[in-house]
Amino acid sequence: MLAARAFASGAVANNFFYVLTGFNGSSYEVGNDHFNGSVWASGAPIPVGHSQSKAAAVGNNIYVPGGYNSLQFGGPIDLMQIYNSTTNTWSNGMNLPGTRSGAAVAAFNGMVYIIGGFTLPFPTGTDTVYIYDPVANRYTTGAPMPAPAGNVPGALLGNEIFVVGGSNSATLAHYAYNPATNTWRTIAAPSPPDCQGGGAFALNGELWLFGCLGEPGMNVNIYNPGSDSWHAGPPLNVSQEGGSASGVYNTRGF
Repeated sequence: MLAARAFASGAVANNFFYVLTGFNGSSYEVGNDHFNGSVWASGAPIPVGHSQSKAAAVGNNIYVPGGYNSLQFGGPIDLMQIYNSTTNTWSNGMNLPGTRSGAAVAAFNGMVYIIGGFTLPFPTGTDTVYIYDPVANRYTTGAPMPAPAGNVPGALLGNEIFVVGGSNSATLAHYAYNPATNTWRTIAAPSPPDCQGGGAFALNGELWLFGCLGEPGMNVNIYNPGSDSWHAGPPLNVSQEGGSASGVYNTRGF
Protein backbone atom coordinates (compact mmCIF):
# COMPACT_ATOMS: atom_id res chain seq x y z
CA MET A 1 0.00 0.00 0.00
CA LEU A 2 0.98 3.63 -0.28
CA ALA A 3 0.36 4.38 3.41
CA ALA A 4 0.74 2.10 6.44
CA ARG A 5 -2.36 1.84 8.62
CA ALA A 6 -4.37 -0.40 10.91
CA PHE A 7 -8.12 -0.82 11.40
CA ALA A 8 -8.81 0.23 7.81
CA SER A 9 -11.79 -0.60 5.63
CA GLY A 10 -11.59 -2.43 2.31
CA ALA A 11 -13.82 -3.24 -0.64
CA VAL A 12 -13.65 -4.32 -4.27
CA ALA A 13 -15.23 -2.07 -6.91
CA ASN A 14 -14.68 -1.19 -10.56
CA ASN A 15 -11.98 -3.88 -10.88
CA PHE A 16 -9.85 -2.51 -8.03
CA PHE A 17 -9.28 -3.48 -4.40
CA TYR A 18 -9.64 -0.37 -2.23
CA VAL A 19 -8.17 0.31 1.21
CA LEU A 20 -9.72 3.32 2.94
CA THR A 21 -9.42 5.05 6.32
CA GLY A 22 -7.47 3.57 9.25
CA PHE A 23 -5.06 4.72 11.95
CA ASN A 24 -1.36 5.27 11.24
CA GLY A 25 -0.12 5.49 14.83
CA SER A 26 -0.62 9.22 15.26
CA SER A 27 -3.63 10.28 13.19
CA TYR A 28 -6.71 8.99 11.40
CA GLU A 29 -6.09 8.20 7.75
CA VAL A 30 -7.97 9.87 4.91
CA GLY A 31 -5.96 8.01 2.27
CA ASN A 32 -7.63 6.06 -0.52
CA ASP A 33 -5.28 3.41 -1.91
CA HIS A 34 -6.39 1.05 -4.66
CA PHE A 35 -4.75 -1.99 -6.24
CA ASN A 36 -5.18 -3.27 -9.80
CA GLY A 37 -3.43 -6.59 -9.31
CA SER A 38 0.09 -5.30 -9.81
CA VAL A 39 0.47 -1.70 -8.61
CA TRP A 40 -1.11 0.66 -6.09
CA ALA A 41 -2.48 4.13 -6.85
CA SER A 42 -4.22 6.80 -4.81
CA GLY A 43 -7.71 8.24 -5.15
CA ALA A 44 -9.61 11.12 -3.63
CA PRO A 45 -9.24 11.15 0.17
CA ILE A 46 -12.24 10.40 2.33
CA PRO A 47 -13.66 13.65 3.76
CA VAL A 48 -13.67 12.51 7.39
CA GLY A 49 -10.79 10.30 8.40
CA HIS A 50 -11.31 7.62 11.02
CA SER A 51 -10.52 4.03 11.93
CA GLN A 52 -12.54 0.93 12.87
CA SER A 53 -15.03 1.04 10.02
CA LYS A 54 -15.78 -1.58 7.40
CA ALA A 55 -16.94 -1.00 3.83
CA ALA A 56 -19.08 -2.65 1.18
CA ALA A 57 -19.59 -2.03 -2.52
CA VAL A 58 -22.85 -1.83 -4.44
CA GLY A 59 -22.03 -1.49 -8.10
CA ASN A 60 -19.17 0.97 -8.45
CA ASN A 61 -19.97 2.80 -5.20
CA ILE A 62 -18.25 1.98 -1.91
CA TYR A 63 -20.21 2.62 1.27
CA VAL A 64 -18.28 3.41 4.47
CA PRO A 65 -20.66 3.64 7.45
CA GLY A 66 -19.58 4.87 10.85
CA GLY A 67 -16.07 4.55 12.22
CA TYR A 68 -14.09 5.82 15.19
CA ASN A 69 -12.61 9.31 15.52
CA SER A 70 -11.82 10.38 19.08
CA LEU A 71 -10.14 13.63 18.00
CA GLN A 72 -13.06 15.28 16.20
CA PHE A 73 -16.06 13.35 17.47
CA GLY A 74 -15.06 11.79 20.79
CA GLY A 75 -15.47 8.20 19.58
CA PRO A 76 -17.86 6.39 17.23
CA ILE A 77 -19.40 8.46 14.41
CA ASP A 78 -22.67 8.25 12.49
CA LEU A 79 -21.61 9.26 8.97
CA MET A 80 -22.35 7.33 5.78
CA GLN A 81 -19.53 8.29 3.41
CA ILE A 82 -19.90 7.10 -0.18
CA TYR A 83 -17.12 6.81 -2.75
CA ASN A 84 -17.91 6.72 -6.47
CA SER A 85 -15.03 4.75 -7.94
CA THR A 86 -15.95 5.82 -11.49
CA THR A 87 -15.84 9.57 -10.89
CA ASN A 88 -13.33 9.46 -7.99
CA THR A 89 -15.62 11.58 -5.82
CA TRP A 90 -17.15 11.35 -2.35
CA SER A 91 -20.64 12.15 -1.16
CA ASN A 92 -22.66 11.67 2.02
CA GLY A 93 -25.66 9.45 2.50
CA MET A 94 -28.15 9.81 5.31
CA ASN A 95 -26.46 9.56 8.68
CA LEU A 96 -26.78 6.27 10.53
CA PRO A 97 -29.60 6.09 13.08
CA GLY A 98 -26.89 5.82 15.76
CA THR A 99 -23.13 6.14 16.09
CA ARG A 100 -21.20 2.99 15.23
CA SER A 101 -17.61 1.80 15.10
CA GLY A 102 -16.32 -1.70 14.55
CA ALA A 103 -19.54 -2.91 12.94
CA ALA A 104 -19.68 -5.75 10.43
CA VAL A 105 -20.66 -4.45 6.99
CA ALA A 106 -21.79 -6.37 3.91
CA ALA A 107 -23.83 -5.76 0.77
CA PHE A 108 -26.64 -8.04 -0.37
CA ASN A 109 -29.19 -7.49 -3.15
CA GLY A 110 -28.31 -3.83 -3.46
CA MET A 111 -28.60 -3.08 0.26
CA VAL A 112 -25.85 -2.32 2.77
CA TYR A 113 -26.07 -4.13 6.11
CA ILE A 114 -24.42 -2.60 9.19
CA ILE A 115 -24.41 -5.15 12.00
CA GLY A 116 -23.47 -4.63 15.64
CA GLY A 117 -20.60 -2.32 16.50
CA PHE A 118 -19.75 0.00 19.36
CA THR A 119 -21.67 3.14 20.28
CA LEU A 120 -21.40 5.81 22.97
CA PRO A 121 -20.53 5.64 25.77
CA PHE A 122 -17.62 3.80 24.18
CA PRO A 123 -17.23 0.83 24.15
CA THR A 124 -20.89 -0.15 24.39
CA GLY A 125 -21.61 -3.12 22.13
CA THR A 126 -24.81 -3.18 20.09
CA ASP A 127 -26.96 -5.87 18.49
CA THR A 128 -28.63 -3.69 15.85
CA VAL A 129 -28.95 -4.41 12.15
CA TYR A 130 -29.23 -1.24 10.08
CA ILE A 131 -30.16 -1.80 6.44
CA TYR A 132 -29.27 1.08 4.13
CA ASP A 133 -31.06 1.50 0.81
CA PRO A 134 -28.76 3.53 -1.48
CA VAL A 135 -31.56 4.35 -3.92
CA ALA A 136 -34.01 5.64 -1.33
CA ASN A 137 -31.22 6.95 0.94
CA ARG A 138 -32.90 5.63 4.05
CA TYR A 139 -32.52 2.95 6.73
CA THR A 140 -34.69 0.16 7.94
CA THR A 141 -33.84 -2.29 10.72
CA GLY A 142 -33.46 -6.04 10.63
CA ALA A 143 -33.83 -8.61 13.37
CA PRO A 144 -31.26 -7.84 16.07
CA MET A 145 -28.18 -9.98 16.42
CA PRO A 146 -28.65 -12.55 19.22
CA ALA A 147 -25.97 -10.81 21.31
CA PRO A 148 -24.21 -7.44 21.14
CA ALA A 149 -20.66 -7.16 19.82
CA GLY A 150 -18.23 -4.57 18.49
CA ASN A 151 -15.02 -4.75 16.44
CA VAL A 152 -16.66 -7.76 14.85
CA PRO A 153 -15.52 -9.21 11.50
CA GLY A 154 -18.18 -10.19 9.01
CA ALA A 155 -18.62 -11.18 5.37
CA LEU A 156 -21.23 -12.36 2.91
CA LEU A 157 -20.95 -16.07 2.12
CA GLY A 158 -23.61 -17.44 -0.18
CA ASN A 159 -26.89 -15.88 0.86
CA GLU A 160 -25.92 -15.26 4.49
CA ILE A 161 -23.86 -12.68 6.33
CA PHE A 162 -21.50 -14.36 8.78
CA VAL A 163 -20.51 -12.40 11.89
CA VAL A 164 -17.76 -13.93 14.02
CA GLY A 165 -16.02 -12.91 17.24
CA GLY A 166 -15.84 -9.27 18.20
CA SER A 167 -15.64 -7.84 21.67
CA ASN A 168 -18.21 -7.45 24.41
CA SER A 169 -17.80 -7.99 28.13
CA ALA A 170 -20.15 -10.96 28.26
CA THR A 171 -20.74 -12.25 24.75
CA LEU A 172 -19.05 -13.09 21.47
CA ALA A 173 -20.75 -13.33 18.10
CA HIS A 174 -20.78 -16.57 16.11
CA TYR A 175 -23.80 -16.14 13.91
CA ALA A 176 -25.13 -16.22 10.38
CA TYR A 177 -27.81 -13.77 9.25
CA ASN A 178 -30.18 -14.55 6.38
CA PRO A 179 -31.32 -11.25 4.82
CA ALA A 180 -34.07 -12.94 2.81
CA THR A 181 -35.80 -14.37 5.90
CA ASN A 182 -34.49 -11.79 8.40
CA THR A 183 -33.38 -14.57 10.75
CA TRP A 184 -30.25 -15.52 12.66
CA ARG A 185 -28.67 -18.87 13.45
CA THR A 186 -25.72 -19.84 15.60
CA ILE A 187 -22.61 -21.35 14.03
CA ALA A 188 -19.58 -23.09 15.50
CA ALA A 189 -17.05 -20.81 17.19
CA PRO A 190 -13.44 -20.66 16.01
CA SER A 191 -10.60 -21.32 18.42
CA PRO A 192 -9.83 -18.94 20.02
CA PRO A 193 -13.34 -17.48 19.76
CA ASP A 194 -12.73 -13.77 20.36
CA CYS A 195 -11.47 -12.38 17.05
CA GLN A 196 -11.47 -8.60 17.45
CA GLY A 197 -10.74 -6.08 14.71
CA GLY A 198 -9.75 -8.71 12.18
CA GLY A 199 -10.64 -9.21 8.56
CA ALA A 200 -13.01 -11.68 6.93
CA PHE A 201 -13.79 -12.67 3.38
CA ALA A 202 -15.51 -15.50 1.54
CA LEU A 203 -13.42 -17.57 -0.86
CA ASN A 204 -14.13 -20.93 -2.48
CA GLY A 205 -17.29 -21.43 -0.44
CA GLU A 206 -15.61 -20.87 2.92
CA LEU A 207 -15.20 -17.98 5.36
CA TRP A 208 -11.64 -16.83 6.05
CA LEU A 209 -10.81 -15.02 9.32
CA PHE A 210 -7.45 -13.40 10.11
CA GLY A 211 -5.60 -10.44 11.66
CA CYS A 212 -7.35 -10.71 15.04
CA LEU A 213 -6.20 -8.65 18.01
CA GLY A 214 -4.49 -10.62 20.74
CA GLU A 215 -4.01 -13.75 18.64
CA PRO A 216 -0.83 -15.06 17.03
CA GLY A 217 -0.51 -12.59 14.20
CA MET A 218 -0.08 -15.07 11.36
CA ASN A 219 -3.09 -17.23 12.24
CA VAL A 220 -5.80 -17.84 9.65
CA ASN A 221 -9.02 -19.67 10.55
CA ILE A 222 -11.34 -21.01 7.85
CA TYR A 223 -14.99 -21.90 8.37
CA ASN A 224 -16.73 -24.55 6.28
CA PRO A 225 -20.51 -23.99 6.34
CA GLY A 226 -21.25 -27.50 5.10
CA SER A 227 -19.66 -29.16 8.13
CA ASP A 228 -20.16 -26.21 10.52
CA SER A 229 -16.51 -26.49 11.50
CA TRP A 230 -13.27 -24.53 11.44
CA HIS A 231 -9.81 -25.50 10.28
CA ALA A 232 -6.46 -23.76 10.11
CA GLY A 233 -5.56 -21.96 6.91
CA PRO A 234 -2.16 -21.09 5.47
CA PRO A 235 -0.42 -18.59 7.75
CA LEU A 236 -0.03 -14.98 6.69
CA ASN A 237 3.35 -14.00 5.29
CA VAL A 238 3.71 -11.22 7.87
CA SER A 239 2.35 -11.15 11.41
CA GLN A 240 -0.39 -8.55 11.88
CA GLU A 241 -3.23 -7.42 14.09
CA GLY A 242 -6.09 -5.14 13.12
CA GLY A 243 -5.91 -6.13 9.46
CA SER A 244 -9.56 -5.37 8.95
CA ALA A 245 -9.43 -4.17 5.32
CA SER A 246 -10.33 -7.28 3.36
CA GLY A 247 -11.90 -8.48 0.15
CA VAL A 248 -11.58 -10.92 -2.74
CA TYR A 249 -10.06 -9.57 -5.95
CA ASN A 250 -9.27 -11.71 -9.00
CA THR A 251 -9.84 -14.92 -6.97
CA ARG A 252 -7.34 -13.80 -4.32
CA GLY A 253 -8.17 -12.81 -0.77
CA PHE A 254 -6.72 -9.60 0.67
